[in-house]
Amino acid sequence: MACNRSRIIWISENGSGKVYTFSVHTALIKLFVFVVFLCTCSVPVLETGLFELISKNDDLESKRAALHEENVSLHYLKLRLSEIEEKEDSLKSYFGMEGHQSLAQIVGSGGTFGIDLKEIEKDRTDPDAKLYKGLIPSRKSLSEKLDTLSTNYDVFNQLSAKKEEKWQNTPNIIPVDYQNPRISSGFGWRTNPITGKHEFHAGIDILGPKDTKIIAPADGIVIRTGYDRWLGNHILIQHIDNIKTIYGHLKKISVDENALVRRGEVIGIMGNTGMSTSHHLHYGVLIGNRPANPMQYILDVKG
Repeated sequence: MACNRSRIIWISENGSGKVYTFSVHTALIKLFVFVVFLCTCSVPVLETGLFELISKNDDLESKRAALHEENVSLHYLKLRLSEIEEKEDSLKSYFGMEGHQSLAQIVGSGGTFGIDLKEIEKDRTDPDAKLYKGLIPSRKSLSEKLDTLSTNYDVFNQLSAKKEEKWQNTPNIIPVDYQNPRISSGFGWRTNPITGKHEFHAGIDILGPKDTKIIAPADGIVIRTGYDRWLGNHILIQHIDNIKTIYGHLKKISVDENALVRRGEVIGIMGNTGMSTSHHLHYGVLIGNRPANPMQYILDVKG
């Protein structure tokens, strides 16, 4: 029977000359060689897999860091969005538009507050009225809120420009170029100083030194100049929203009919013409064709 064992000889390292002999089964030697071979062949595969795992781990760590930064940025963005929405609510309150989420649909092309000679006698309505046609508020995502805020910002700019233009075209200052003017006669019923009759005074009388300059209290168009026995030399100016202003008892008229005048522009000189007892300005305001108290349109002088 053939020997099925192999021998391995080991010689001691200390040079004693002794020889040790071990018997090892051939199958074990083959198994050992196979294992060594298998391990040797597996090293490149394992090394490649290890490098891939390291690379994936680095990639995941990079993505984790990026997600953390994005989360921090998103948190900051939400805080800023909350602050902006608070300011937006204040602006909506100022323009009387609470309850509207998006303003882009309700502004439309609008129009201007400029004065057109062809439209001078037409009854105008407030161009801002269309802003109050309702929208149904809706819940919005963060991106939708940002889009809405962006469009609302543009709308608020338009509204601000319109408000400024409307302010420029609405009488709001006293129409005399003189500090501390005195109102000698107010709006309403009074005894006429000339006739002695109890009459309605459809304006106010403003006293001032001789040759005091009369100025336009707002942008407008001169629609009439002339003379009559009551107001003497007088001017009639058309402003926005069918508001007209009247200036009577002038010594001199410095503007022509159909002329465009700007707020603060000199339009005449205070005088004593017509039914008058002293140098003064009769100043009247008409809404449509109905007299209104001019003091409601004078913001720079207390009544």
